[in-house]
Amino acid sequence: MNIEREKEKVFQNLIVTIDGPAGSGKSTTASLLADRLGLMYLDTGAMYRAVTHAVLQGGIDPEDEESVSIVARTVNLELRITDGKPHLYLDGRKVEREIREAAVSRAVSPVSRYREVRRAMVRIQRSIGRRSGIVADGRDTGSMVFPFAHVKVFLTADVDTRAARRKKQLELMGISQELGEIRE
Repeated sequence: MNIEREKEKVFQNLIVTIDGPAGSGKSTTASLLADRLGLMYLDTGAMYRAVTHAVLQGGIDPEDEESVSIVARTVNLELRITDGKPHLYLDGRKVEREIREAAVSRAVSPVSRYREVRRAMVRIQRSIGRRSGIVADGRDTGSMVFPFAHVKVFLTADVDTRAARRKKQLELMGISQELGEIRE
């Protein structure tokens, strides 16, 4: 019996979701777990950022729900595996760096709240989940995206830890914000 082959069979369709509030460590935990289990890591937040990037590149106002929804329904988002790691592509272009820019961070909230945008992203995310075992992180992954997931984790951390993590994330994006403001 080949243990690696047996492990692959067990995990090939496994879906694990990691949900929780901002700054709780969802992304770090999900990425490490996916690596350890040999599953694809699905960063659902990056997908919303990619749509936001497309909206901004198209000169569309993020508050224009109808136009934003059209973008979400028509963009081509895909995860491609390179060197064993998933990389996000938007309309054939790798966009992992661009989606972390400050302008995207400022605009992602309104874009991600539109029902049609969420429907389009859930459709893509579920399609990815049907093709292979995944560890997905993001808000509502266990309740809305993959309610049938094999394992659902809700990760939390105290407010001070979450605020410190968010401050560090913002600083890496070139955004300066007071810790007290973030905590609030």
